[in-house]
Amino acid sequence: MNRKSIIIVLIVLGIVLGGIGYFLMDQRNKSEQEEESGKIPIEQLVTVEYENPIIATIPFKDNETKWLNVSLTVGFALDSKKKAADNMKVQLEEKTGWVTHKVRTLLTAKDGDAVIEKTFEETFAQDILSMIQKELDTDAVIEIYFKEFLYSVKHI
Repeated sequence: MNRKSIIIVLIVLGIVLGGIGYFLMDQRNKSEQEEESGKIPIEQLVTVEYENPIIATIPFKDNETKWLNVSLTVGFALDSKKKAADNMKVQLEEKTGWVTHKVRTLLTAKDGDAVIEKTFEETFAQDILSMIQKELDTDAVIEIYFKEFLYSVKHI
């Protein structure tokens, strides 16, 4: 092989190795950014979803003849890397009645006007998450989500 061919092979090899190094560093940076932002990769999540909706009737405090009928179906996202995740999944499945009661209690303590606000679902999900983490003494449950959140206003 002549000198010119060796230089060309070395240049091509350098470009290939540089590309591989860039790709590996980029993947590492993305992983570090996800960890710093608190995001958990979707493949690391385990979910528990309740099939039966939680139904409540909520009054409007400023109008005694106006009521809000709410139906929501709740889901729980657990971090599978947490030691307690498997046990917590079982507990959430076994304690459906208790959790449903607690969520309904939180919901019926609200005013109808608060429930129909745009930000209610997000803040209510955070309320449920705080309650679950406190009552069940766990950090394995990391998010609450609603598969369904419906409401209608009823005038009596």
